[in-house]
Amino acid sequence: MNFTTALVASTAASASFCRTALGEWNAIDGSLMMALRSNAPHFWTWAADNAQKYLPPEALEFSGFVVGDAHHENFAHYFFGSNRVYVPNDFDDAGVAPFFLDLLKFVGVSHSVFRDEKKISTELMIRSYISGLTGKRWGAGVPEFIAEDAGVSRAKLDQLYLEKIKKKTKAGNFLPDENLTLWENISKADQKTFSHLEQKFFADLLPKDYVIRHRAMFSKGDRGGSRGMVRYLYYLKKSGTEKAILEFKELGSPAVANYNKQPEDRLELAKDGAKTFWHSSLPNMFNITGDARKVFWMRPKLPNFIKLSHSDFKENPQHFADLTYFIAFRLGVWHGSQLRSQRYANYLESNFEASILKSTDLINRYLDEARALRKDQKQ
Repeated sequence: MNFTTALVASTAASASFCRTALGEWNAIDGSLMMALRSNAPHFWTWAADNAQKYLPPEALEFSGFVVGDAHHENFAHYFFGSNRVYVPNDFDDAGVAPFFLDLLKFVGVSHSVFRDEKKISTELMIRSYISGLTGKRWGAGVPEFIAEDAGVSRAKLDQLYLEKIKKKTKAGNFLPDENLTLWENISKADQKTFSHLEQKFFADLLPKDYVIRHRAMFSKGDRGGSRGMVRYLYYLKKSGTEKAILEFKELGSPAVANYNKQPEDRLELAKDGAKTFWHSSLPNMFNITGDARKVFWMRPKLPNFIKLSHSDFKENPQHFADLTYFIAFRLGVWHGSQLRSQRYANYLESNFEASILKSTDLINRYLDEARALRKDQKQ
C-alpha cells in the first residue's frame, strides 16, 4: 500500500517549497536528516492524519510541553549560575502535543541516518527515554560529540566569545556576511519596522551599560528549520573586553500547531516552554519578549561547539548512537517533569514491546513518505 502524498509546486510559497496533501514540504538539498530537520511542520501535519491510525489511543493520551523538533543539533549546554546544563537551544516549535510523538519525531530523525537497528536501536532509544521519564540517573557519561560543549569553562567561553565577535566586527560595525543585511543597507521600510520593534520590544532588554554600535538583520530565506524568520542583531560594546552580539529571533507558529490547536497567547506559550525545559531563570542576556501575536527569543551569539554534520554521524556510528540515546534520555527527563508523567511511564513500561513495534511501524511509514517527497523534488 502506498502512503505517500503527491508533490506539487507551490505558488503561494517560495520556490524552495512544494505543496503536498499534508501541507508544505521544504524541498531543500542535502541529506534526509537535513530534510527532516527543515520539515517539522510537515511531520506534525502528517502525524495529525496518521498517528491515530497506527498508535493506540493510550499512546496519544498523555500531552504536555514538547520540543517539537528534537534533533541532534537542537540542544546545547548553557551556564545556569556555575552549572553547565544541557537544554533545548531554542523554542521555535515547542508547544503542547503528545509526549510520545515528540519522542517518535526524534526516533525518525535518528533512523534517517541509520536504518539498521543494530546501529541505532529503537528499543534502546525507548529504554533510555523511559529511564529519564522515571527519574533514573544517566550513567554512561557525556557523549563524545558534545564533550567539549559540556566541559568548557566560563573563562574559556568568554575568551572564545570575544574571538568570535572580533571575527564578525570591525571598527564598531558588523562585517558583511552571507544572509546578513547591515543597517545602512536595510530598506527604509525594514528600518522602520526594526525601529518600531526595538522601541516596543527590544530596548528595555538591552543591557543598560552597553552602547549600541551597529544593527543588522539576518535571514536564511526559506531554508532551514527556522523557515525564513527574521533575526534582528545588535553589536554592543561596554569596553575593550566587554562586548556582545545579541540576537532577537522571531518565533513563528510552532510546528506542533499543525497537530492540534495551541494556546492563543504566543508569548505565554513561549515563556511556559522555557520554564518547562530550562526550569530556572534564564541565563545572562537570554530572554523572551513580545506580545500575544509576535514573539522574539533574545540570546547572545555564543561560540558553537556543536558543529555536527550527517557525514560526522555516518563516519562515527557509535558516537552517534551514544548521543542519540542520551538525547532520548533527556527528552524523558523533560517530559517526566510534567503532570501525569507517572501514569504515562507506567503505560510505556507495561506495553514496552508493543510500543517498539508500533513506533517502528509509524516512523518507517513517515520516513518512506519523506524519501518519496525528496525523490519527487529531484525529478
